[in-house]
Amino acid sequence: MEDIKREILTILFRQKATIILTTIMIFTCSVLVAFFWPPTYSASGAILVKSKKAEKTPDSLEKELIRTNPITKEDLSTEVQILTSFDVIARTVKHLKDTNKYPLTLMKKSDVNKEYYDIKDSIKTEIIPSSNVITITYYDKNKDFAVMFLKELILEYIGFRMSVYNPESTENFYTSQTKEFRTNLITQEGELIASVEKTHSADPVKEIENNLVIKVDLERLLNNLKTDVIDKTNLIETLNKNINAKNPDAFKFIENVASIKQLSVSLNDLQLEKIAYLKKYLPESEKIALINEQISKLEGKLMSEAKNYKVVLEKDLNTIQQKIQDLQQRLNVINTLNVELKKQAIRNDRMNLEKNVLNDSYTTLSLRKNESRLNSSLATNFFINVITEAFPSNGAVFPKKRILLPIGLIAGLLTGCTFGFIRDYFNNTFKTPREIEDFAKLPLLFSIPSDDRVK
Repeated sequence: MEDIKREILTILFRQKATIILTTIMIFTCSVLVAFFWPPTYSASGAILVKSKKAEKTPDSLEKELIRTNPITKEDLSTEVQILTSFDVIARTVKHLKDTNKYPLTLMKKSDVNKEYYDIKDSIKTEIIPSSNVITITYYDKNKDFAVMFLKELILEYIGFRMSVYNPESTENFYTSQTKEFRTNLITQEGELIASVEKTHSADPVKEIENNLVIKVDLERLLNNLKTDVIDKTNLIETLNKNINAKNPDAFKFIENVASIKQLSVSLNDLQLEKIAYLKKYLPESEKIALINEQISKLEGKLMSEAKNYKVVLEKDLNTIQQKIQDLQQRLNVINTLNVELKKQAIRNDRMNLEKNVLNDSYTTLSLRKNESRLNSSLATNFFINVITEAFPSNGAVFPKKRILLPIGLIAGLLTGCTFGFIRDYFNNTFKTPREIEDFAKLPLLFSIPSDDRVK
């Protein structure tokens, strides 16, 4: 066993260049496929083939029921063949082209039959064991188109199935109804889109909520400004009254103007100084006259500063009143806009309700085409329910880097080892001294080891 292991390791070591080169080539191919191959997506759906009770005549729907016909494997296989038939595929492609939903790159193909074969090869079906459920998967490089195509394929399959099993008159009736509802549905969707484009509002209710938040902030700011107007108006009236009364002592309440405050303090100091001098000098004395002159000058400056402060307050008042007008205008605009948005929301709700009704009616008619009981003797013994609408795959189904790269590495190693063993097997030269004794039957006198350093 050890000789065999040693021989295998020897072969691997001799063919290491072939193994490494093959591994690198295959792994490189897997890397190129993983990162540069156009991704393929899938859309999946499921339908339920459900038995229905067979009646004798339309009049006996509420009276007498015969029995329930079980679904067989042959029935499920028949449904799969109808689902993937070229007629269903052709009807699906035609509808997508008529509604301008078919990719332009595919519409330019000249060979229609090859196009249908390619689509058929991209459709995979599976009958779930121990059930009457058929899963359908469609693969395409465009994820959105895959979902759209599979949805339409299921609808066209149900419609085509009606033409196979049910009378022509019934099929024509339901087909005309579904087309009418489909047209109305498209019209209704167009009206919704036009409404959004006209108002530039994707969600009127959300915008109303945002506007109400802004309105609350603006009203709070407006109230603050109105309070400020009242305060400044009262202050201006008090200043006017004191200026007209020529009462400098009345300006002591102004604490936020440094010049007025300083003049008031200086005037108060002079008045106190005058009272102190009156105790020593007569009112007619030169000292008292000098103080009176200083007091008169300070009073004049104080009155002048008070008038200037009044002018500043009036300017501030005008500015605040202008801001109040601007805020009031913004609030009026918001109120008007909210009214329009509310009207638009009501219209959108109505149109969405109509659209949902149309959509439900269209879906019901599409799925119940085969349930007509006008001629139950010609109808099939079961009908189809879509239990899973077409939905996209979670990312690309091919290539998957996490799977492809390890597989590429392992496949490269296995292929390289295989090529190495094959190459070594077909190499008829003597590779070891032992082979000379085993195959040539000659005695080995000596051997010279290979030295790569010798040129």
